[in-house]
Amino acid sequence: MIGFVFVSFCSFSQTAPLKYWVQFTDKENSPYTISNPSEYLSESAISLRMKNGIAIDQTDLPVNPFYVETLNSLEGVIIKHNSKWFNAVTIQIEDSSYLETVLPLIFALDNVRQVKSVQTVINEKLVVKRTVTDKSLSESISTIYGPSYAQIAIHNGHLLHEIGLRGNGIKVGVFDSGFLGVNYLGAFSKLRDEERLKFQYDIVDDDNSVLNGGNHGKSVLSIMTAFMPDSIIGSAPEADYYLFRTEDGSSEHITEEDNWVRAAEMADSIGIQVVNSSLGYTTFQLEENSHSYEDMDGNMTRISQAADIAASKGMLIVNSAGNSGDDSWYYIGAPADADSILAVGAVTDKGEYAWFSSRGPSFDGDVKPNVCGVGYQTVYADLTEGIKRGNGTSFSSPIIAGLAACLWQAFPDKSNMEIKRAIESSSHLLNAPNDSLGYGIPDFFRAYESLSANKTLSNSGILIYPNPFYECLNILVGNSEVNGLKLYDTSAKLVYATNWLVIGDNAAALALSDELSHLSPGTYYLNLLNDSRVLKSEKIVKLPN
Repeated sequence: MIGFVFVSFCSFSQTAPLKYWVQFTDKENSPYTISNPSEYLSESAISLRMKNGIAIDQTDLPVNPFYVETLNSLEGVIIKHNSKWFNAVTIQIEDSSYLETVLPLIFALDNVRQVKSVQTVINEKLVVKRTVTDKSLSESISTIYGPSYAQIAIHNGHLLHEIGLRGNGIKVGVFDSGFLGVNYLGAFSKLRDEERLKFQYDIVDDDNSVLNGGNHGKSVLSIMTAFMPDSIIGSAPEADYYLFRTEDGSSEHITEEDNWVRAAEMADSIGIQVVNSSLGYTTFQLEENSHSYEDMDGNMTRISQAADIAASKGMLIVNSAGNSGDDSWYYIGAPADADSILAVGAVTDKGEYAWFSSRGPSFDGDVKPNVCGVGYQTVYADLTEGIKRGNGTSFSSPIIAGLAACLWQAFPDKSNMEIKRAIESSSHLLNAPNDSLGYGIPDFFRAYESLSANKTLSNSGILIYPNPFYECLNILVGNSEVNGLKLYDTSAKLVYATNWLVIGDNAAALALSDELSHLSPGTYYLNLLNDSRVLKSEKIVKLPN
């Protein structure tokens, strides 16, 4: 569900296409290999992995094309898109008359692990409500930012802009519904003239234009990159942008989560660094696919798993928390519950909690939302060459994502998790987070100063990656007196321990693969020790193979 204003009445006929998620058992006998990643990853994606010490693994290999072709050869089956991370494809069966013959054939294939419906017909009218209001704008502020000044200044983002940090050279992906108006509105003329609109893809319609499907994506993008002096300046006005339409506003099916997964995998292959996703999912028209709050543990839903995988590949995922703070759902949705992303709630430009902003914690107790931005009466560009104000965490998320891009511009050697931690650590409720605001409102100039102070400490600290992990967990230690490691499950049972000596200025790396192979997928707690003193404790997640 996207936080915007409209009410749609959608009717579906019995001849509508049906979509299924088909997951395979393996990637054996594939023409793609880990040793030759240039066949499926861009040069910038490979460079990003090398810089951050992120290994290329089985999840990077595309789905075996032979498996895909086998499905594609079945009568009535159309391949919509693939997911390399989940080793799966989304297929479309054009007419229900094919179901009785096609599904048994798919189930009978030796390499198929799971087949699940993700979109089906509903022979009734459905009302889909999107909350909150839009308000015309009349006031003006005497600054180049115009009325948008407050939503940037509350984070000291304007100070980053003043020292030349405006997102230059950072690749930003935007996952949303339609981007109507981006091709002609004056708010985006600087973006177009400087050729910083690098890529667009419509995963819903499977084509290269994202202008269909409404203009919510346009509004979100304008908060990041619009340049209309005295009206609105975006949070990252000079970044490079890559647009993906993943949301189908005409219906609500779990296949939209699969669209999101596909976009994340494409973003990874391109080498995108920051992703803004003003999307969230809780319930669907097909009730059996709907989520519960118990599913919001960061690991249950496919989209949240994908968000964490994207983070493990080096991307900073920034996602709106949701607009359910005043209704029966109340909590964050997926993928805002994912462990390794920044979920963004909403405040006013005075720093007060916005009543509609979804609350935490995640079901497993993580602080959610992670941080907050201005999502109440946020300024954005509209379709009349003017500006408006609107409410929603859809609007607070791109403020944070854009400023994160500006921060990362100053520290290109930092990892996505270091940037994430710097943002959280700069927030005003760092030592007393709550379920409404999380760690609070980030101060991006404070984050900049903090990272600047530590910039010369090249081999200090402790790095644990990737997290989540599939098979191998790497631990890098420098300038810390580490002599032991203990791993506990969520019941506080010790499941692994080892002695490991790191003294003084020495640096050491440990790769745990065989040692952790016996562990079941789930959440664990890793302690690095100096005798009985805990030097670092971190929650880690093992994903299913």
